[in-house]
Amino acid sequence: MKNIKYYLPINASFSRLVPLIVPITILSLSDSILSYTAPIYANTIFGNGLTAGLAISFSSLVGFIFDYLSKKLVGTRSFSFFIKISFVLSIVSGYLLGLSLIHKHLFILAMAVWGIYYETMAFSNYKYIKFHVDSVNYSNSWGLITMIRSLVYGIGPLIATFTISYNLRLPAYLCATFVLIEFVVYLWVFKNPREPIQNTTISSPKPELRIWKVLFKRIYPLWVLNFMLLITDSGFWTAGVLLSERLGSQSPLGHLLMPAYMLPAVLISPMTQRFTSVWGKKRTAIVTAFLASLALIFMGITPDIMLILLAVLGYATFTAITYPAISSAFEDYIKRLGPFDTDLIGLEQSSTSLAYIVGPTLAGLVSLKIGGQGVFAVFGILLSIVSLTALAITPRKIRMPQSELLNVS
Repeated sequence: MKNIKYYLPINASFSRLVPLIVPITILSLSDSILSYTAPIYANTIFGNGLTAGLAISFSSLVGFIFDYLSKKLVGTRSFSFFIKISFVLSIVSGYLLGLSLIHKHLFILAMAVWGIYYETMAFSNYKYIKFHVDSVNYSNSWGLITMIRSLVYGIGPLIATFTISYNLRLPAYLCATFVLIEFVVYLWVFKNPREPIQNTTISSPKPELRIWKVLFKRIYPLWVLNFMLLITDSGFWTAGVLLSERLGSQSPLGHLLMPAYMLPAVLISPMTQRFTSVWGKKRTAIVTAFLASLALIFMGITPDIMLILLAVLGYATFTAITYPAISSAFEDYIKRLGPFDTDLIGLEQSSTSLAYIVGPTLAGLVSLKIGGQGVFAVFGILLSIVSLTALAITPRKIRMPQSELLNVS
């Protein structure tokens, strides 16, 4: 009976999420390959880890600008709009990355396009779930999305390593062509899902900073926690990729670092609903983040490759619950905000953009001082401090300031 109870909500969520899951799977496979190869391209082009980190972080700077201007640029557009734009931007960024090895200035342009792409993908996820999933299934839905993304992100580095051995530019061109073909198929197979009519009037961005300030006062413990988690994630996709290459030269096990980082979510993320239903979404996210920080600290100090992989597995197992728990908590607030949903999505995504501005640069600086592995010990200590603080100050109920927002806007 337990197995039946476990799988039924996942199956129900899956049936509703098919129009979202199909493009997520396609685009995430391309993301995972490009995320592994982009640091290698950057090091090849710019010659050192710090400059490469700064170049990669430019994508997040552009993403942050998009987050801030999102209400002005896209109003309250629907899922269909965001997912189509995401396909186009993914294709363009892939081809630009491949060409950047010939014309290095194109790497910066590729990062700019990629930065906007990541934001439109996030907007599409939140918009779809808001209008097509019942709030009681938010944790199941985000758990399922995390599971699928983690599965393909575990496969991507293996594909990247294989294709790079033939030609350095091959992964970028392969991804762009694959996404282009699948976009045509997607447009042919899927009709636009029915969505409520929304006001797409483009509003003035003038009060946006004030709106963010009002919202931030309510959700800042979760925002800061998400920010630190994503700084760590950026560390895995920059310093972690290079660490994997170094460890791989010592032992074939070293190449399993990134798959070990991504694959636990395939099994664990669908179980998020079990934890959030008992502890609540916010508390689940905070406690599992703290446990993950302990594994990360150990990963940063142990010299043994096998123990490094086990620590990565431990970290990834806990964060496989943390990420969907945080996303489902934000989804609750987005649901309650009505016409201000785009503002909160933009604010939530700003933590991602800022993390990927700070993260690669910080990882580069720390790695210059104490080495690539030491980056994760430092990030683990910071994550433990943030999660313990969030546990102490986060209220049980976070109410959305509807009347205050109306006065601001």
